[in-house]
Amino acid sequence: MEVTDKDILISQVQNSFGEDCTKGTIDAREVTIQDEGNASYVLISNNNLSKECNIISIALSGDQTKRELSEEIPIEQTSDFSKLATMGINLERIDAQLDPQITVCGVEQEKFDLYKNRTLGRTR
Repeated sequence: MEVTDKDILISQVQNSFGEDCTKGTIDAREVTIQDEGNASYVLISNNNLSKECNIISIALSGDQTKRELSEEIPIEQTSDFSKLATMGINLERIDAQLDPQITVCGVEQEKFDLYKNRTLGRTR
């Protein structure tokens, strides 16, 4: 998904450390592709969550969205997804060819910006 000049990876948490307290919730992270040759299975994530990413995660982590996702309703067709636009967050799907098993490597803001600047202007 894309919001303004950010590529946002929206994923459902399958398991987490400890007592699985975040299992089933939605995680939204700004990402950039580290290397076009690895684009299908490695993404670099910004560890500094933006306001938009926090809003997306919170808005889509409710019981209604969890229920709809368990019924295999695509996330962009869930009730809460449409509410994001009313909050000023207009998301647009990006047709990226990603493997089902993808590694997302979180890095600090400075390193993320370096990777992002290197990938600007590349086609997806």
